[in-house]
Amino acid sequence: MPRFFFHFKTPDDYFEDDIGSDLDDLAAVHSAAARLVSCVIRWTPLANSSPDFRHWIVKVTDERRQSVLSMIFPLNDVPKNCKPTTTNDARALLLALDGKVRSGELPVF
Repeated sequence: MPRFFFHFKTPDDYFEDDIGSDLDDLAAVHSAAARLVSCVIRWTPLANSSPDFRHWIVKVTDERRQSVLSMIFPLNDVPKNCKPTTTNDARALLLALDGKVRSGELPVF
């Protein structure tokens, strides 16, 4: 089963996935990327401010680190109570998400 890596790119940071996930095919990769985007948007209130998702991307690479898919964050999925603002706090958001996954509060896809 091939391994895929889900990297985050924000205007100010790039977070590389060095663990990856074993998935059957590109359809499964697309579904996993969509769920990841949804989880990040859903857990936005954990950040110190509401991020402006207009320039956030999940970049998926294969085992050879070749790009196989890029998914932008959709604006229409941003919760109504999130006021878009520019933030440099993407790292804090991703660390909080990691804590939620490790504690079992957020399901792993």
